[in-house]
Amino acid sequence: MEYILDLSLRHQTTSEYTTKRVHLVRPLSQVEIVPMPYVTENSRVNLILPVTRADRDSVVSFLDSYAHTCLNSGDNTNLVIVFIYEMNEAKEDVFSVLKSMSTYYGNKYQNGARISWTSLKTNQPSQLVVMDTVSKQFKADELLLYCTVGIELSIDFLNRVRMNTIDKWQVFFPMGFHQYKPNLIYDEKPYPANIELKKNVGHYGSYFYEQASFYCGDYTRARSEMMTSNGPVDDMLDLFVKQSKLHVFRAIEPALKHRYHDQICDPMLSEDAYQRCLLGRSHGLASQSQLAMLIFEQQKNVDSLHLEVLHQQKDPNIDQMKVK
Repeated sequence: MEYILDLSLRHQTTSEYTTKRVHLVRPLSQVEIVPMPYVTENSRVNLILPVTRADRDSVVSFLDSYAHTCLNSGDNTNLVIVFIYEMNEAKEDVFSVLKSMSTYYGNKYQNGARISWTSLKTNQPSQLVVMDTVSKQFKADELLLYCTVGIELSIDFLNRVRMNTIDKWQVFFPMGFHQYKPNLIYDEKPYPANIELKKNVGHYGSYFYEQASFYCGDYTRARSEMMTSNGPVDDMLDLFVKQSKLHVFRAIEPALKHRYHDQICDPMLSEDAYQRCLLGRSHGLASQSQLAMLIFEQQKNVDSLHLEVLHQQKDPNIDQMKVK
C-alpha cells in the first residue's frame, strides 16, 4: 500500500514552518517469488459455446465476431458450438439456420482457425453438463475456453487466456466488462455498435463467472475427484475451488466485453450461486446515479400528470400546489 503524507514541520529554534511531502510504501505481506511454468501464446484455444433456443438471435453476432477476429486472421482457435435441445423438443430443428451458417464459415476459411458444432439433449443445461459431454472430444493437453454468446472476441483476450491458463497448475476466470441496459443509458437509437470502457456504459462483473479457461485434463481430474468425494458442486468455479489443487486465477479483463442480456436466476441453484446471480442482475441495469436520475424523471412526470388532472377538475388548491 502506498501513502502520501504532507507534513508541516516547525523549527525548534526559529519557530518557522516548513512543508514536506513524504512517500511511504507498506507491503501488504511478505514478498514471495512463486515459480510458474513456462507458457507461450502459441497454444490452440478451443472455444466451447453452449447455445439454447433463447440464444439463437445472439449467436449470429457471435459468429460474425469470431469470423472477423479469428477466421479472417487464421488465429489458432477452434470454435465448438453446442446446440442444446430440450428433452421434449419438437421434430422441427430450431437450429437449422445456425448449423448452416457454421458449416458455411467452416468451408469458407481453411487457414488454421476452425469451427464445428455438436448437439446435446437436456432440460438442465449447466456448465458441468455441457462440459461432461464436450470434454470427451478433446485430449488432456488441449486448452478449453468456456464462453457465452454475448461476448465480443479479441486477439488480446485470447492471448491472455493462453498466458493465464497453465496445464496442471492454474485455471483462469476473467472478469469482463458488462454493458448496462442500452435503453437506460442511451437517450436515443441507434445505440453505439461498440462497447466503450466508461463508467456510464458498463461495469466489471465481479459476480459473474460465466467465462472460464482450463486444460481438459485438469477438468476431467477435478470431475473424478468430485465423484469420489460426493460433495455438492454447482458450477465450474465451485468445481475447481473445492475439488482441485490448482490455482484459480481471477483478474479484470478489459478486452473481454459482454453485451447486455436479461439475467435469469434459477431458484434451484445453490444459495451462494443464486445470491451471486441476484447481485449480478441488480448491478447490471445501470449505475446508481443513472437509476436515481431515471427515478427522479419518472417522479417528475407523475407529479406533472397529477397537477394536470387536478387542474382539469378545477381544484381550488391547484394554484397553491404550483407555488410550492
